[in-house]
Amino acid sequence: MIGFLEPMGLVALAALLLPVLIHFVRRPEEQVVDFAALRWISQRTKPRRRLRLRERVLLVLRLLLIAALSAILASPYWRGHGHEGAAWVAVVPGVNPDAARAAVGAPDAQWHWLVPGFPALASVPKSPGSNPASLARELDVALPPATQLTLVVPATLTGMDAERLAPSHTVNWQVLPGIGPTPESSAAAALPPHLSLRADIGADREARVVRALVKSWDAGGIPVTLDVAGKNVPPAADTDWLFWLGGTLPAPIRDWARRGGTVLASGQPAGEGVPVIVDGSGQTIVTESAEGRGRLLLMGTAMTPEAQPSVGEPDFPRRLRAVLAGPAAPPDRASAVALAPGRGNGLPTGPRRPLDAALGLLAAGLFLLERLWATRPGRHAT
Repeated sequence: MIGFLEPMGLVALAALLLPVLIHFVRRPEEQVVDFAALRWISQRTKPRRRLRLRERVLLVLRLLLIAALSAILASPYWRGHGHEGAAWVAVVPGVNPDAARAAVGAPDAQWHWLVPGFPALASVPKSPGSNPASLARELDVALPPATQLTLVVPATLTGMDAERLAPSHTVNWQVLPGIGPTPESSAAAALPPHLSLRADIGADREARVVRALVKSWDAGGIPVTLDVAGKNVPPAADTDWLFWLGGTLPAPIRDWARRGGTVLASGQPAGEGVPVIVDGSGQTIVTESAEGRGRLLLMGTAMTPEAQPSVGEPDFPRRLRAVLAGPAAPPDRASAVALAPGRGNGLPTGPRRPLDAALGLLAAGLFLLERLWATRPGRHAT
């Protein structure tokens, strides 16, 4: 069937009225010839005039040309229905393949993993696939409409997005025990953050406060690995947070933040950042500002209870870690039962072939015919 990628382009079909109006309004080129017998005709007698449609072939050619150009603007394509193939069963990693075959049956079906490339179930997938919803939509578009599709998913799906599945096929949603593969980003986020501590001379008291913060996080079940080195030692490659205590913020540390790191610097002049930690009286303790692709957290005082009493409050470690961690990541796992797709929406699927080239050739042919017919010899002869 024919569809349009830009159906609003069909609005140009309104231009079909122009050739019709022109053919009705435009008068043929006539030459007045005086004839002697006309002097006996009364001046009161006026010939009757009526609208007459002339050059009908030329009008039809022009209408067809405008229609072809309008269709080109709408980007038409031909969507083939394909042919009915064997039933498909796609299994999400995290489900035991033998359990899937036993639960679904369908020995004549084509069994595949729901991973990029959709390899056969008998093979070992090279990639676990990070977004089963996106892969299911891709498979739904690629299969012929009449194909019976079964998706075998683990009870806990991971890597899902915010949009519910709405396939064109009616999907048999089979839920089996298991947990979907953990995306690499989530696995990396589950590792303890790596904190590098760099301090200027005379910041020993602040360094002890940082160690106390790390112990508090560990005791609360939120571990943090700590790396302490001299102020001129660059942070390790796996550093997530970098603390600079005392003195002017060195240029190498600021450059490290610009490359995407998070830096907390104490004893810095008040900047124009957004307050992210305030005390009970509303006084700003820590501000945040963007630094290239990273973040810069500034404390106007030293990180000691004497300089900033809020540092010694029981709630300060939790508040500071929440600011360092940044916005919480959206949940990426959910119950597969709650994510079951609805019935197929009936939209046709199958391969799409653009028709722009064929319409372009048709428009060129119509234009050539229109010019030949409009300039043919003897067109205005009477």
